[in-house]
Amino acid sequence: MSYLWGTAIAALTVVVTTDATLHGMSVAGWSFAALVFCVLVFPLYLLVRKPRPVPAVRITRLPLSSARACRACGRVHAGVTDACPYCQAPQSS
Repeated sequence: MSYLWGTAIAALTVVVTTDATLHGMSVAGWSFAALVFCVLVFPLYLLVRKPRPVPAVRITRLPLSSARACRACGRVHAGVTDACPYCQAPQSS
């Protein structure tokens, strides 16, 4: 029976450690608390955890020489093409 309790405590500690890492929280503090206080810490952790950080979006800009605006729809696309990739309108040089 003690084997099951040990496995449950270890699994709970792994879950809290992994989740704390993903949410940018103190991994050592929450892991220690989950290991020592087990069932009492898990609901508390779920209540106070931070939202998952949103990854930064990289914005790339086209060089002005390769950016072209469609004469039909006005959207900007890269390079010289025979037709607009958005509206398929023919493009002349």
